[in-house]
Amino acid sequence: MKGTASRKVDIEGGLPASRLGLEALEGLLLLGYTLTHKPITDCAHTLNRHVDGLFAFFDHRITSAGAEGLNSRIQAIRVSARGYRNRENFKTAIYFHLGLLPPRRP
Repeated sequence: MKGTASRKVDIEGGLPASRLGLEALEGLLLLGYTLTHKPITDCAHTLNRHVDGLFAFFDHRITSAGAEGLNSRIQAIRVSARGYRNRENFKTAIYFHLGLLPPRRP
């Protein structure tokens, strides 16, 4: 796996922290699937669907929060205008509201 040298290591066991987390998560998933309480099994299914993203965060400490925030602002611009005549006007509005509009050329 890429980046294994930079992973934190558990002092006592010598295992990478993400491997310890994987073992703990596997135990939780097994427990969640064996119990019959629906909210717990739903939680186990959700964790299982997102397990790659969870470990990617702990390995690299990178999230998509910046992109999600930018997308949210662009969607708010689109909704507040109730449509644009063409794509160029939409792009200009995005640049204007995000403060990225280039200065006019003389």
